[in-house]
Amino acid sequence: MFTGILALVALGSCLAQAKPFPDKALGLTSVRALDGSAVNIRAELPSCFFFITVDCPIANRYAPEISRIVKEYSRRQVDFYIVYVDPAHGVEAVEKHAREFGLKATIVRDVKHEVVRKVFASITPEVAVVRGDALLYRGRIDGSYVEHGPPVRTPYRKDLRIALDELLGGGKVTVKETTAVGCPIPPVGAEPRT
Repeated sequence: MFTGILALVALGSCLAQAKPFPDKALGLTSVRALDGSAVNIRAELPSCFFFITVDCPIANRYAPEISRIVKEYSRRQVDFYIVYVDPAHGVEAVEKHAREFGLKATIVRDVKHEVVRKVFASITPEVAVVRGDALLYRGRIDGSYVEHGPPVRTPYRKDLRIALDELLGGGKVTVKETTAVGCPIPPVGAEPRT
């Protein structure tokens, strides 16, 4: 099983390579929260979408940093969405994972990959920052994982934090895209599990 997970993680790294970076309106104006309610994306504020699954080891290791970012930047007028992208994980599994890992933001279960397709996400964990229906940043949360294996121990770039700070400071994101390292986003069509 461990070998299978490593193979998926390696495949995910390859898939993250050449993908388009949309330069037109995404059509991402609302999402469906886990409880089924529609949540409008506020166009005037940056919105940050974390793409994760319940069983990606690297995504799970990022949960504490995701929580810190959500806590810190929510106060600074950034909206956050935790987007669960594996159609095989049912509502109960998603709720349990979010609770156990302390993920406190709007939870979205993107079983048809509507959000995934709009921003061309392919890896978990991967993050997309949107404002005014435009993609401003997509890629890794930070440089603590540059390849599969243990995180780096030397200082690394905090890509998402830098992008958000640039936006909140009135500027433009200087590095719009980075390569995320993790697990590939599973295909649509899997049967839900609890």
